[in-house]
Amino acid sequence: MLLRCLLPAKSGAHEEFFVYQSDPMALRRLGPCGHPFINYRVGNNIGIVCRVEDDEFAVAHLTVTPKEGGGNCHEEGACRVTAELCYLLSKDDGSWRTKCLPIRHGEGKAEDLNWWETDAVIAFGDSICWVDYLRGMLFCDIFSSKLELRYVPLPVTPYEGNRHPELGDRDVFAYRSVCVTQDGGGAIKFVDAATSDLWFYGNPSYSSSPSTITSWILSDDKLTWMIDGAIEVHKFFDLTSCLGLPQMQPKFPLVDMKYPQTVYFALKEETCSGMLLVPVNMFSKILGRPTAYASRSSLSSDEDECYTSSCNLLYKEPFLPCEFSKFLGLDVPCSRQ
Repeated sequence: MLLRCLLPAKSGAHEEFFVYQSDPMALRRLGPCGHPFINYRVGNNIGIVCRVEDDEFAVAHLTVTPKEGGGNCHEEGACRVTAELCYLLSKDDGSWRTKCLPIRHGEGKAEDLNWWETDAVIAFGDSICWVDYLRGMLFCDIFSSKLELRYVPLPVTPYEGNRHPELGDRDVFAYRSVCVTQDGGGAIKFVDAATSDLWFYGNPSYSSSPSTITSWILSDDKLTWMIDGAIEVHKFFDLTSCLGLPQMQPKFPLVDMKYPQTVYFALKEETCSGMLLVPVNMFSKILGRPTAYASRSSLSSDEDECYTSSCNLLYKEPFLPCEFSKFLGLDVPCSRQ
C-alpha cells in the first residue's frame, strides 16, 4: 500500500511517500521522486503495483504534457503530447528513474490525448493504469524491460477539453469509475452513470441510451469493452421509490471487488447533508439494503466482512477501490445479491 504524507517545511510543504506491507508488517520510506511536488494539484497521478509471486513492487508517477510547439501539427494522426514516467522498482537500490515513453494508440486516437488529465490510477496484473474519465486509459507494464504506454479508449465520446467550459471544474469522477474485480483472476470494469445533460457527455455513439446506467468489462486482450449490465434511470427511480428513497441522480459508482455484479451508488440530497449508499445488482436489477452515510471518513455496519471502502462526499472525493478498511477494523455495507 502506498501512503503519502504532506509535511510542513520552510518552503511551504514537503511530500513524503511510504510503502506499507501488512504481512509481515513493514514500512519503507521512498526517496523523493524526480518530478517536483507531484501531487500539488492532482492527487490521483501516482500508483503502486505489487507482484505476489516474488513480493516485488513498483511505484510510478506519470506526466502527460503538450509537446513544445504542439508537435508536428501537419502530420495526420501524430501524437502531440509527451509522456514522462518517474518510477521506482523495489528490486533496485531504491532510486527513482525518469524516462520519456512512447504512447501506442489506435488509428485516429492520437487527438484524444491532447487534453489528457489523470482522474485515477489503478493496478492490474503487472501494469499501472492511469485513467482519464473523459477519454480513456494508459497502460504501462512497469516490470517490462521495454517500457511504453498503451492507450485504451473508454466506451464514451471523448470530450474536446478537460474542464467545464464555464465553471472550470472537473467533477466527472462523480459519475464514472474504473474498478478492478477479484473474480476469475481479475478484470477491469467501467461504470458510466452520466446523463446526457452533463457538460462532458458529448454525442452518444454507443448502444446504451443517455438515460441508462451502464457497466462495461474490458476484454482479455484489452482492446474491446463489452456491456455486462445496464439499468434505465427511470427504472432505477422506480426501484428507489419502492424503498422510500429519494429520486436523486446516482453518483460515485463503485464496483464490489468480490461480487462484481453489484455496484454501489451514493444518493445525496442537494439541499441537505443526508446521504445514502445503495447497492444495485446490475444483472437482476435489484436494489440491496440502503445504508445511511455518515459525514466522516468511515461507515459502520453489522456485516462480518466487506470489500468496499468509504468516501468523503462533502468534498466530492471518490471511493477507495481497495480493501483498505479491513486493515483498519472498519466494516462497510456489502451486498451479495
